[in-house]
Amino acid sequence: MTRIPRPFLYALLALVALPLVPGLIWLVGMVAVLRGPSYDEVKADWNQRLTITIEAPQGARSGAAVQHIAWAGPATKDENKPLGDGAHSSWTITGEAVVVEVAPGKYLFALLKPPSGFLGEPGKNLAYALLQAKGQKGYVSSEAMIKLIKELPLDQPVPLPEKAWPLMVTFTDINDPKTVQRVDPADLAASFGPGVRLTAVTLAVTEEPVTEGRVEAVLGWLASVGRDRASLKGKPAIGLVSDQADPQIYLIAPSDFSTE
Repeated sequence: MTRIPRPFLYALLALVALPLVPGLIWLVGMVAVLRGPSYDEVKADWNQRLTITIEAPQGARSGAAVQHIAWAGPATKDENKPLGDGAHSSWTITGEAVVVEVAPGKYLFALLKPPSGFLGEPGKNLAYALLQAKGQKGYVSSEAMIKLIKELPLDQPVPLPEKAWPLMVTFTDINDPKTVQRVDPADLAASFGPGVRLTAVTLAVTEEPVTEGRVEAVLGWLASVGRDRASLKGKPAIGLVSDQADPQIYLIAPSDFSTE
């Protein structure tokens, strides 16, 4: 009986087993999903009020919206690193954008999304503001940061650093969603005329209920546009979204104004 050389046998076994590898990987992944997280999960939720204040020739103007934040993530394991790492955390936001009537028929909207990155996302923005106020470094999604938020006195305004400001927009025609335009917070006069400037952006933990209906009262078309297409502007007339001068403006969705 002829003996098969071991190198040849190992190569043959490898060829036979190779097609099974993707299935084994999938099986291991499914087992991990079904078993659930391999860490102690903690949950927290709170309401936070975002307030935008501006100065205009007609006097001070302000708008506010209360948003509900639900967070879930791993418990802090290393007490020597109290700010944790924020891995595996999840956030759920309920609420709507802030609306400020700068002048009759002219509105500023502070959306439920940041201009870029994640620090301006509801919930994470307050955590970042507290980190900056304390001069600390840490992860905005960690359990320790959530505890700091929960320890805040109710209705105590916390100045929001510019890095965590929400995306701000307006409409050249409030009745036409496709006329949405980005607003430069440092130059409101460019969008609303001379004498208009942003004076404060603050957050506060509150027991007030989540704000409802203010955005829809101004943007009566919001729900119907949400049913019709994914974004306010729709597809560009020419070229791809990435080819446009301001690609992000084409990605603004009705859900960035309200989660209702």
